Amino acid sequence: MLSALGSIAVGVLLGTVEHIFANFVGLLVLVPPLMSIRGAIGGSFSARLSTALHLGTVKPQLRNNTSNFKKSFIATLILTLILPIWIGGLAYLVTTFFKIDVPGGQTLSLLGFILIAELSGLLSGFLQAIITIFVSIVTYRRGLDPDVVVSPILYTTGDIIGVISLVFITQLLFISGFGLT
Repeated sequence: MLSALGSIAVGVLLGTVEHIFANFVGLLVLVPPLMSIRGAIGGSFSARLSTALHLGTVKPQLRNNTSNFKKSFIATLILTLILPIWIGGLAYLVTTFFKIDVPGGQTLSLLGFILIAELSGLLSGFLQAIITIFVSIVTYRRGLDPDVVVSPILYTTGDIIGVISLVFITQLLFISGFGLT
């Protein structure tokens, strides 16, 4: 039920920021792959963290944790750094190849696609990692299974944070006058 409510919230959110997607040709092409990698990276981090908590190779605390925890967190950040660059480039190619156009819309440059994908991916990835760590530790300390609790929260918040990050970064870059087109 939580996931369904989250999906509805993401749909409503996308509807309220429709004008932003209409202003930048191809921006909507970024949404599915960015949400997909956010779920894949966050899901694997969540699963690794949950298993490590059960095995005792990660402590249920934020400070002075194990090398296993640090390695998992760093791997998550590295994937969060690398994958959006590819997605931004591919979104540009798809938009260009299929000649996607919106009357009155601005066409994003390759750099614009990559910057938006990278910065929104970093912002949403970092926030989602923090939520994953917090929820995993809290549920484990309370005797609950993080595998059961974290995933629905992760996927719901990940989509919401992902869309908000995408819109926020696009607006921030546009307002700052940074050349997106």
